Amino acid sequence: QQPSYYGDSYAYGGGLPAQCPATPLPTPVPSPAPSISSQPSACFDKKLWTFEPPDNAFPNPPDWTNGDCRDLSTNLVVPCVNKNWKIASDQKDTGSFSLKSPSLDALGIAQPQTTKRASARLTLCPTSPARALRLRVFPGAIRPFDRLVVLVDGVFAFQVRDANKVGEEWITVPSAGGFALTAGGHTIDFQYEFNPFKEDLSMVPFDPDRDGAV
Repeated sequence: QQPSYYGDSYAYGGGLPAQCPATPLPTPVPSPAPSISSQPSACFDKKLWTFEPPDNAFPNPPDWTNGDCRDLSTNLVVPCVNKNWKIASDQKDTGSFSLKSPSLDALGIAQPQTTKRASARLTLCPTSPARALRLRVFPGAIRPFDRLVVLVDGVFAFQVRDANKVGEEWITVPSAGGFALTAGGHTIDFQYEFNPFKEDLSMVPFDPDRDGAV
């Protein structure tokens, strides 16, 4: 769903030679009112996109896409090894589905003491007002195995806390007050990391509370 945008028409006038008859300018045609198309929005508009029924058409590309992955120790962009985030109907809060990260365990085990990352990006419209960012998350990551971090405009904003029991309830992050966003467009990257501290995880006892995804 997306409002259709129509360009403005501009007429440029100037002096014409006497021997050339003036060509009348075409009568301006009013632009039609914006309409809703079947195409996804280029950025998130709360009026059009929601996890909640009955309009739970979100997330969809291109407003929800794969984002950049960053090494938080240097803030440099690094490769994302797996970008297959999915809609999960079996884990949901008040809506009918959620966005779930890929599992990176197999990739991480194959290359120990390296960090594997996957990122999903939410793009907010330039017309967005100032607001607080709050998310409902099903925590399934446990450090040092994995974690979920949130970056706003390429800068670390907050980290989702570890799971602390099997089948934990959904939690609000970063807090009830949220993370303050200024007015205007923003990119919000949800970065899931396996082995974020590059440890030898074979030496770390298995934690049964860990889900292996978020």
